[in-house]
Amino acid sequence: MKKVSLVSLGCSKNLVDAEEMMGLLEDNGYELVTDEADADIMIVNTCAFIDDAKQESIDNILDIAWFKENKSLKGIIVTGCMTERYREAVLEEFPEVDAVLGVGSIHKIVEAVETVLANAEKILNLIDRIPLRSSIFIGTGITIAIILLFYLRILNEYTAKWCGIIAAIALFT
Repeated sequence: MKKVSLVSLGCSKNLVDAEEMMGLLEDNGYELVTDEADADIMIVNTCAFIDDAKQESIDNILDIAWFKENKSLKGIIVTGCMTERYREAVLEEFPEVDAVLGVGSIHKIVEAVETVLANAEKILNLIDRIPLRSSIFIGTGITIAIILLFYLRILNEYTAKWCGIIAAIALFT
């Protein structure tokens, strides 16, 4: 049975994504281990929200790269925000990294692990871009539009009507 270890950095969303990836891996027969020295594959679920988080992600990738160069680690997969924003740079700057998955691609973790274990080429195409108008952004946009409308309604009823029309067009086009 192949062994996988996962390091999750950053926010609670990353923790949820990590748990989902671990569940998918377990469901597909992979053993999850906590000791990097025992793993065949290491997954680093990165954060890039602030500079300190980016640096922590970089430091973890470099630490894990040591296991690949000096121990029996077969592959490194980097997931999360950092790969969503800087996927080409991650693959260029860290030649030890075998695959990257963005935040919209965690459902492809089993495919990535299997491909890396089969010694395939680096996987750049496993990043599914999150559409700009995903439910998260639409919900946020609606909330902002409502707050803006209430504010403008206080200032001028005529302005509020036009802003409401513009906000609706922007949200639903």
